[in-house]
Amino acid sequence: MKILSIEDIRKADEYTIKNEPIDSIDLMERAASKCFDFIQKIFVNFNSFVIFAGTGNNGGDGLVIARKLIENGKDIKIFICEFSKNFSADFLTNLNRLPDKNNIVKIQNLNDFEKLKILDNNDIIIDALLGSGISRAPDDWLAELIKYLNHLNNIKIAIDMPSGLFADKTSKNHCDRIVKANYTLAFEVPRLAFFMPENYDYIGDWKILPIGLDHNFINNCEPLATMIDGQEISKRLKKRNKFGHKNIFGHVGIAAGSPGKYGAGLLATLGALKSGAGLVSTIVPEKLVPAYLSKLPESLTLPIDTANIEDLSILHNYDAACIGPGLGTDDFTANALLDYLLNCKKPTVLDADALNILSKHNDWYSFLNNNFILTPHPGELKRLIGEWNDDFEKLELVKNFCKKYNCTIIIKEHNSKIINENGQIFINITGDDTLSKGGSGDILSGLLAGLLAQNYSRLDACILATCLHGAAGEWCGNKYSHHAITTSQLAKGIEKIFNNWEHNDFSQISDFSQI
Repeated sequence: MKILSIEDIRKADEYTIKNEPIDSIDLMERAASKCFDFIQKIFVNFNSFVIFAGTGNNGGDGLVIARKLIENGKDIKIFICEFSKNFSADFLTNLNRLPDKNNIVKIQNLNDFEKLKILDNNDIIIDALLGSGISRAPDDWLAELIKYLNHLNNIKIAIDMPSGLFADKTSKNHCDRIVKANYTLAFEVPRLAFFMPENYDYIGDWKILPIGLDHNFINNCEPLATMIDGQEISKRLKKRNKFGHKNIFGHVGIAAGSPGKYGAGLLATLGALKSGAGLVSTIVPEKLVPAYLSKLPESLTLPIDTANIEDLSILHNYDAACIGPGLGTDDFTANALLDYLLNCKKPTVLDADALNILSKHNDWYSFLNNNFILTPHPGELKRLIGEWNDDFEKLELVKNFCKKYNCTIIIKEHNSKIINENGQIFINITGDDTLSKGGSGDILSGLLAGLLAQNYSRLDACILATCLHGAAGEWCGNKYSHHAITTSQLAKGIEKIFNNWEHNDFSQISDFSQI
């Protein structure tokens, strides 16, 4: 699903109005009716609602919702907040359509805040103040109103966007003037702001409500990013060859583990084994081989007579490689990584200590090429690209890095982001706190390398691996425990999700187009 700029969403509105054709007032009715349907479904047992409506089209949406709630016997209070004297035509039309105007209260300045005392703790607040079209932060008494609302414990539903939150750029400079919504109901396509960690406190659970904007127009728009959904997965997942054998499903080479961190190599190997790869070989200190094989007898070992890995050249023999989990950062290992970078011609995942070594030698960045996928968590990313002021700047810095060095980066975080050498952004929507444990990223690295060995493109492997890994975490958390699950148990989740995908069941990937 495409993530569009607010400017393109506005143009899609205009194009739909002109070419469906449909009057703007009827498109507003259609959009707000979708919001009402959601509210009716989720809050069926609630009777008291308060609508805070601005004077523009977002306020018009709020008035349509208010009318429909009144028609369904709900107790409604409407606060029309006149922070602007520019009333949109559709707002005024829907104001006139209200069946009862006795429940309207006007807010025009700070003195009118006394009128807010009629609010009850059980009222559900609907935020229809500003929507997504804002170009500057709320100020004056509107800013104070937002702060007032945020101090209330009432459930809050934002229509289109939480008021005060920018859709396409950071809002960090005015974070005290953004409505903190429990639910955000957006129209047709997601907003980039929904996926930024800095906005966690404002968006709550968000839903995309399809309102019939022209799909031909949307399909021709260049997206800011693409959200990975079931359709993205189904068109990329390969069918297994019934006559296949281990040698056609690829051979993965893994360099991971060092004193105190050998478990990272085990977990990366486990991830690769669960990917569908035909063979997985891991570099292991000779004295640890028996212990290793007792845990993963399916793996092949490449014994070495040192505690740390000091030579990576053997990995050139495999279809894909994974380097870094628990690797260590001593000089011998660093020199081995440099030699590998200079000679690599196979798809390779660089993770953890491989990234930490790389970040200490930024003159080595020029040795990266389109064979490399880097999988940093935020701390590792900061060491690679430097500090950033906000999540939007972080994304731009990563895009510039990937373009400059012709590589792919997966930013590991909630809603992990894949950025390729062309600067395209793909955002994963699976995963939760179940994955917030040491070793989770090692599983992902092995899984990713295993898909690369099966001749998936770098982008397809990244999309499949991040989505599969996240969905497996969700499944394990729900089946076992978000608290108590161990990282190695993710293998069970990977098995379950892969099985479902093989049967064209993508229900584990949240479908934000449905309510």
